[in-house]
Amino acid sequence: MPAAPAPWLRQRLRVASEHGVGVVLLAFLTSRLLLQAVGLVTRRVLGSYVADHYVWTYHDSVWWDLWGVLDTGWYLGIVEQGYQAAIHPGVLQTNHVFFPAYPLVCRLVAPLVGHPLVAGVVVSNLCFIAALLLLWGIVRDRVDTPTATLVVWIAAFFPGSYVFSSMYTESFFLLLLLGCVHYALRDRWWMVGLVGAVLTATRFVGLVAVLPLGLLFIERHGWAALGRLRSWAKLSALAVVPLGTVLYMFFLHRVVGNATAFMDVQQGWHRSFQSPLVPLLAPLRQPSFYNDFQWVFAVACFASLIPVARRKLWPELALALCLLGVPLLNGAPYAPLESYARYTIVAYPIFMGLALAVGARPRLRWLLLVGMGVLNAAMMVGWAVGSFFVM
Repeated sequence: MPAAPAPWLRQRLRVASEHGVGVVLLAFLTSRLLLQAVGLVTRRVLGSYVADHYVWTYHDSVWWDLWGVLDTGWYLGIVEQGYQAAIHPGVLQTNHVFFPAYPLVCRLVAPLVGHPLVAGVVVSNLCFIAALLLLWGIVRDRVDTPTATLVVWIAAFFPGSYVFSSMYTESFFLLLLLGCVHYALRDRWWMVGLVGAVLTATRFVGLVAVLPLGLLFIERHGWAALGRLRSWAKLSALAVVPLGTVLYMFFLHRVVGNATAFMDVQQGWHRSFQSPLVPLLAPLRQPSFYNDFQWVFAVACFASLIPVARRKLWPELALALCLLGVPLLNGAPYAPLESYARYTIVAYPIFMGLALAVGARPRLRWLLLVGMGVLNAAMMVGWAVGSFFVM
C-alpha cells in the first residue's frame, strides 16, 4: 500500500485547493497547449503563405515566435532601446502611444531569459496565471465556488484569449485590475492606490477603475460611511490611481516636450475621437466581415452583462460598461471597432455574466466552453499567420 502523503504536504494541497490552484493550472495548461498546438500546425500547413506574407518574425524558434505579432514589435523596441527621444515631423507612428509599465517589467526579465520576446511571453503567462488565481478568489467571494471555477475556464477559453499569452499588455493589465479589486474587498485601500497607479501606467483606460472601486467601497461600507472622516482617509487612496498616467505624462513632457503625445500620435494609426453611434451603426454604414464580427462581439459582450445586473453586482457592472464603452469613443474611419475584441477582453465581468447565464446546467456549460474553444482555436489560426482580423 502506498504511503500516505506527509502532513505538511496534505496541508499544502488543501490550501492550494482552497485557493483554486488546481482549477487554474488545469484550465491554463489545457487552453495554452491547445493554442500552441493550433499555432504550430498552422505555421506548418500554411508555411508558404507565412513565408510570403508574414512580416513579424521576432524569434528564430516558432514556439516563441507565435506569441509575437504586430504591436509586439513596438514593445520589443521599447525594451531594447527605450522611448524615442523626439517626435519628428512627418513621422506618423511613434512608440509613445505604448505605456511604460509592461515593457519595463519585460526589460527587467529579459537578461534572465536571454531574449526580450521570451521575457514578454514569460511575463504575460505568469501574469495570466496569477490573474486567474485572483479571479477565482474574487468570484468565489462575490458569488460562489462553482461559479468561480466556471469563470476561470471561460477566461482561459474565451475567444481571443491567446492574447493573454502573447507579448501584449492584456494579461498584465488584467492582473493589476484584479489586484485592485482583491485589495478593495479586503479594505486595504492604500494597496488599491499603489496597484492602481501601476495599472494606469500600463494603459490609459485604467483610469476608469476609480468609479467601480468607489462603488465597491460604498457597497461594503454604505453611503453613511461617506460622512465619516475615516472613510475619506481610505477613499483618498483612489487619488493615487491616476499617478501612473501623470508620471508618464511628465516623462513625455521632459523627453519630447508634449505631455499628451500618447494621445496625439493616435492619428498615426488613423484613430480619433468618434461618437459611440459610429461603431454601433458600422454594419449598416460600412459593412464588412471584420466590422460585422467586431460588432457582434461587442453586442454579445454587452448582453452578457444582463446576469451581472440581475445579480446586482453594481461595481462589476460599472467596470464592464466603462471598459466596453471607452473603446467605442476612439476608432479608425475604415474600422470604427478596430481591435475592439482585444481591447475589451480584460473586462472580466463578461466572464462572470456568461457563467451566471449558464448556471448549474452541465450541457449548457459544456456547449459554451466547447463553442468558445473552437472559435478561439479558429482565431488562433489567424493570429499565427498575422491576420489583422484577429488583432
